[in-house]
Amino acid sequence: MMTNKVIINEFYIIKVIFLYLSLFLLFYSEPLLIFGIKIAVIWKVLLLCIMLPVVINYLIEHKKVELFIILALLLSLKMSINLSSSLEYFNTTASIVVKNMMFPVMFLYLSLKMNKYQLIFLVKHFAIFTIISFIPFMLHLVQPFSQGYNLSTFGGKNIFGLTGVFMGAHPASESIAFMLIVLYYFYQNAKKIFFKYLYIGLLLLGVYEIILTYARSGLVIAAIGIFYLWLKEKGKKKFYTLFLLVIPIIIGSVYIYQTNKVFKMRIEDKTIYKQQELGSGRFEIASNALSNWSSDGITAIIIGLGYDYGVEKMKKSIHNEIFAHNNFVQVLQQEGIIGFVLFILFLYYLYKYIQFYKTSKYYNVSMALFLGLIIEMLLQGNFLFHMYLALVIFLILLKKNTSLLNTN
Repeated sequence: MMTNKVIINEFYIIKVIFLYLSLFLLFYSEPLLIFGIKIAVIWKVLLLCIMLPVVINYLIEHKKVELFIILALLLSLKMSINLSSSLEYFNTTASIVVKNMMFPVMFLYLSLKMNKYQLIFLVKHFAIFTIISFIPFMLHLVQPFSQGYNLSTFGGKNIFGLTGVFMGAHPASESIAFMLIVLYYFYQNAKKIFFKYLYIGLLLLGVYEIILTYARSGLVIAAIGIFYLWLKEKGKKKFYTLFLLVIPIIIGSVYIYQTNKVFKMRIEDKTIYKQQELGSGRFEIASNALSNWSSDGITAIIIGLGYDYGVEKMKKSIHNEIFAHNNFVQVLQQEGIIGFVLFILFLYYLYKYIQFYKTSKYYNVSMALFLGLIIEMLLQGNFLFHMYLALVIFLILLKKNTSLLNTN
């Protein structure tokens, strides 16, 4: 019996190591090009090709699916029809459709192909992998393909925000934030003291990594999501969490704020030249995006400018090729009234779906991730595979709704 147990444990460890190495190589290679196409797009297309036949067959046979999934599919298809829908902008348009199609297709595919234990294994180790994947970059053992924030305007000479395997500081910051919400859920439900301290260590490391990205949106997402879960704790759990996690984070953050000039200037929204607009000028960016959309004629108002044409107009209006930095504004500009209505209905029925399973043990973490999704959309609006994978898995677990789960 002991021998079998050792073999099982060794097999589990080998499986986890293989998973982590595979994920690291996949995400690290994303910026590389094959025939002019980023690996980030190629692997998502291949994944969709694997999942779609199963999903389509299910839809044909059962003709039964959640309304928010139908709306997500319709919105993804709508993204192929706007003023950027031409051969000139084909690559960007196709990439956007593929990325947004991942959410509904993953939900249906994983619902059909994975049981609750496999889903928990995947989301737990995906979260742990995300946090520890930054360690080789922090130790300068590996160099990132993409540089983060150039922090020279904040007083940092030859300093860039931490990106790790991601293609920018904001995706890194926000992806960490969603994984911290997931890890906090596992910390709350861990039965053994070893795992509780393991999750605390990962949470503290993850917060430090967000600080090193110098992208503030991740801090806001993590703080709100974790605070929501903390409010749901009962009795002594709240005190232990306050003592073991919250107080060390506050003390560490205050210390870094006082000793790190760049972090202090980022928090205060200042540069070496002047104080910035609140939110790094997001209000001005969003206002120009809306103005560009509404002034382009009735066709643009109905079907949208699309991404590329929208960015071109932003370059003319504010001399910067930039998207709206607010997903509500971005969808309205990019996909017009039709896309915006689908988008709002999607969010509404996604919320209703979560509320329907209010008695599920996965309700609180699903709501925390949903709140994180809304905050991310308000502050940035990037497509984040990590964010959608975590949300999808817990949305599926809401349906499976079991209490017979060992979360350690």
